[in-house]
Amino acid sequence: KYDDMVVDDEPQQEVNMHQTEEIPLSSTEKMLSQTSIGTDVEGEVVGMEEDDLERARIAKKRNLDRSQDVSVSEHLLSGGAVGPGGDQSDESSRVKCALVIDDSMTTRKGIDGALTRLGFEVTQAENGLEGLQVMKTKLFEVVLCDFLMPVMDGLDLVQQYRAWEASNRPWFHQHIVGISAHASLNDAETALRLGMNKYFQKPIPLKLLKEISTSAEVLESSKQLDEKFKEAIITRESVVSGLMRMAQGGASGSSSDELAPNTTRVCLIAESSEAVVKGLIQCAETLGWRSSVVTDGEDALRLLKMRVWDAVFINETIYPLTGSSCVTRFREWEVKNRVLRQKNVYFLREVLGPSDIVSIPHGFDGALGKPINMQLFSNILVNNK
Repeated sequence: KYDDMVVDDEPQQEVNMHQTEEIPLSSTEKMLSQTSIGTDVEGEVVGMEEDDLERARIAKKRNLDRSQDVSVSEHLLSGGAVGPGGDQSDESSRVKCALVIDDSMTTRKGIDGALTRLGFEVTQAENGLEGLQVMKTKLFEVVLCDFLMPVMDGLDLVQQYRAWEASNRPWFHQHIVGISAHASLNDAETALRLGMNKYFQKPIPLKLLKEISTSAEVLESSKQLDEKFKEAIITRESVVSGLMRMAQGGASGSSSDELAPNTTRVCLIAESSEAVVKGLIQCAETLGWRSSVVTDGEDALRLLKMRVWDAVFINETIYPLTGSSCVTRFREWEVKNRVLRQKNVYFLREVLGPSDIVSIPHGFDGALGKPINMQLFSNILVNNK
């Protein structure tokens, strides 16, 4: 049984905003290889039976196979059929995700193995800077972050991420759990003030990881991500169905560029809202433009690499790869693979109030707040003609 695997069964000290009692920190960190979360000399995860490891490997392979499925946008562009693994049954479920940020490979591998056994797809980062970049790119049920790391420590990471999150991803609060063997009480209180949700001392036994993974905060994050995932699937199906009807009727808005003469301008729209997509397509159509539409950032990244577009409009909250992360990755690829720079890339984001100003992230050429002012959108297309 799970609880039988716990080696260190002492109660763990948790700090939150309502508890400021002194944390009894150990003078030296116990070797993780002596706990239920660690590695042996050969690097294998300790505390997991062989059949557990095999199930974990199968789960990861299934996730990889899913990520290699033919996308809807590629299917429409190529005119081909969706192959094995591309049916609705494979796309209708989402795998729980966790991020482990720690400079200790032993800690990372140990927690990775335990969380994988609990059904998570785990990403690892070996320092705060790498972890920050990953957090801006992907959403997780939970992030476990060490305090003392090279390049960027955990306190700097959480402070920078919360500032970025407030401006770029206000609809989702990433659950971050601090872990450390040497942090002081003052460090723990500072971390909570800067934006960490909880703090635990190392070593982290399997029993505690199970409690973290089933906590109310993590379950709420999972519920939000599930809803976002289902919304993206429903929107994708609706948008694709609408585009196919428009293509069959000879209207513009088809995602097949072969239908458009060379003189016709074509824009790429990456947006998850069906209503916004229809409005943009109709506006573009009246100006003689054709539109290619995708509903997630990974599809948008693939299409950005396929050709130079006359204009690109990317929403920040597309799932699972955000708009800003998509463009950042594209610009990095572009420097190495293209001579001409993709111009006219516009950032779309919800405006939260009169004082909310939509800034232009790195890699974009402009920004539009939502609800989108169609006159501004029309001006962008007209000026690009």
